[in-house]
Amino acid sequence: MEFVREDGTVVGHADLEPDWEPAIEWSRLAGLRTRGVWAPEAQAESALEPLWHSELGEPHLRGFRVALKGQDGAAWHQDFSTQYFGSLARAAAVPLIEQAVLGADDRLLFRALAYAQHPARPQVADAFTAIDQPQPLAIREVSRPSLMAASAPAGDTNADDFEVFLPRVVLDEASTQTAGAGDVETGGILIGHLGRERGNPEIVSEVTALIPARHTVGLSTKLTFTSDTWTDVRHAVELRAKGEQVLGWFHSHPQHAWCREKKCPIEAQQRCSAAIGFLSSDDIALHRTMFPRAFTVALLMTHSIRGIVPRLFGWRAGFLEPRGYRVVAPPVITTEICHATPTAV
Repeated sequence: MEFVREDGTVVGHADLEPDWEPAIEWSRLAGLRTRGVWAPEAQAESALEPLWHSELGEPHLRGFRVALKGQDGAAWHQDFSTQYFGSLARAAAVPLIEQAVLGADDRLLFRALAYAQHPARPQVADAFTAIDQPQPLAIREVSRPSLMAASAPAGDTNADDFEVFLPRVVLDEASTQTAGAGDVETGGILIGHLGRERGNPEIVSEVTALIPARHTVGLSTKLTFTSDTWTDVRHAVELRAKGEQVLGWFHSHPQHAWCREKKCPIEAQQRCSAAIGFLSSDDIALHRTMFPRAFTVALLMTHSIRGIVPRLFGWRAGFLEPRGYRVVAPPVITTEICHATPTAV
């Protein structure tokens, strides 16, 4: 990475080791959504290709391409811009500020560069060979028109996202759990199904239940899942016996407690943009580690002066971004009323 001022003066360089997995996973999802092909890691050939800058040329990048090919021979690719390296750039620029090369308020630009990798030395074969056997991805047939008719849009909608259906009862359970947690964070696991219509490769995600995480360690600004949480989830899925899979997680932000501690004025709390919900760096790291599949989502319930407000986040081009969803209302149960006119005897 090359750091430059707005006038083009180069002020520093940094070697990077990007995390390519979110980009690769997003590319795998693209194959699923457009071609109906899911390429498990052990069964897919992948390549990272540089996309050179049209004016500066090699080694300057305008982005990179992830190319995938499944066992059936189907091939596809996804392109990513250099914005993918934004968080790395911010972290790599900190030493320049510490060394007084830059001021804390200076505006800095970055350029990504790529170079050919030297061939690695051949390794001596081990006595044992490990072979990854990934689980197949279960996708069931659904009626998209029926799901759409029974739901209403909510959240930060984006036309390019696949639909996520959240039952109203799940949102209510998350809200109740958030209120009961008080000044500490709480959470749980979202389970459900992936589905598609016959003849259409596009997927939908149906959340069917929220499993409260009973064995978490909750603080006012952090939530830690323990191994007992996953044991609970596995047992719950087995007991329900509906073939559900993990689709994401839920957690809360007790912003009302943060504001009380900081003694924020009421007017400031009402205007605060954080009240609509955001993912912290710890939240993003947890999601990246525990929910790396590109179809997983994170439901955040922010408890602030505005009440308890939901917001959904999901993967988009390798980033966790606010996304839309559809709220599925429970069916209305009606009782038939007889309006017959009595007959005199």
